[in-house]
Amino acid sequence: MDLAVLIPTKQYRYYFECLSKEEAAVYDAMLSGLLHYSKEIVCHGCTVSQVQKIYHFLKLDVPELFYIKNIRIKYFTEKASHCTVIPEYRFTISQTHDTLISMSRHCRELVDKYKQCSDFQKEKAIHDYIAMTVKYKDTEAPYSHEAPGAVLYQIGVCEGIAKAFKYLSDQLGLQSVVVFGASNEQGNEGGHAWNLVKVNGVFYHIDTTFDTTISSSCIRYDYFNLSDADIQSSHHWDDELPECPKTFGIYEKMGCYFNRGRALASFIRNASPMQKTFVFKLPRTFLDDEMIVASIKKLLQSNIQCGSQNYKQYSLSYNLKQLVFQVDLI
Repeated sequence: MDLAVLIPTKQYRYYFECLSKEEAAVYDAMLSGLLHYSKEIVCHGCTVSQVQKIYHFLKLDVPELFYIKNIRIKYFTEKASHCTVIPEYRFTISQTHDTLISMSRHCRELVDKYKQCSDFQKEKAIHDYIAMTVKYKDTEAPYSHEAPGAVLYQIGVCEGIAKAFKYLSDQLGLQSVVVFGASNEQGNEGGHAWNLVKVNGVFYHIDTTFDTTISSSCIRYDYFNLSDADIQSSHHWDDELPECPKTFGIYEKMGCYFNRGRALASFIRNASPMQKTFVFKLPRTFLDDEMIVASIKKLLQSNIQCGSQNYKQYSLSYNLKQLVFQVDLI
């Protein structure tokens, strides 16, 4: 049973490109061994620490390796350039094969619909698919940190969601990278995973986990195609990554970016009576966060009641790191 045939032939492997010649050879040997369920994989030309790094890179580059639980490394000395990798497999090769087939079938409609579309259309389709179907949930199931959790069972944590984004990107021919780093979005620094994606020759940060969990009433794009500079207020990473030089203004493209109060007021007053949720983004100004929120509340209070909606109350939520606001009319 050959698992290699179930992996896209043009799968983008960024971390492989970061390796030396000797490390790349071990990467290939380890990947071949893991795909064939080898009991032991002999690695030449790399130290134990290099082999550990290569295994980490493999798991980021190839989301189909969800069936590897862990590896043990046998060696004589830590600095020796010869060691043996002993994988621990979660499932039988038959179970893994069936899961990969199920994943392919499950996303077939998405792939068939967007295969010939632009990079942006593919990326947005993947983002929206995950946002609409996946619930952030940490479980004891082996899939919550792996791609099948999100693709097949609609659950996952940030690692599983990022790997699912990578898996779907590979299926659609997009170049995507799984990033491991940290985030302080909730006020506490903690480990986090997200993606880079290459759209029309330019890399961007995209955090589908944050966009999925930030609202339950609509799809958000707060962390969709951000530059290094625009995401660094909440995300940090140590690995060397491709540069993300600019932000793609999706809220501006959607007509939901306002740099003037009058334009925002007009947007609210003239919205469809059926629209119960507004999402909009503001530019960074000299005002502090409290002043911005107070100004938005005052503007909403005076414009919702004189607009086309028959609502007198609203709830306001906001992401001040990205200056995105959501209004739900009650």
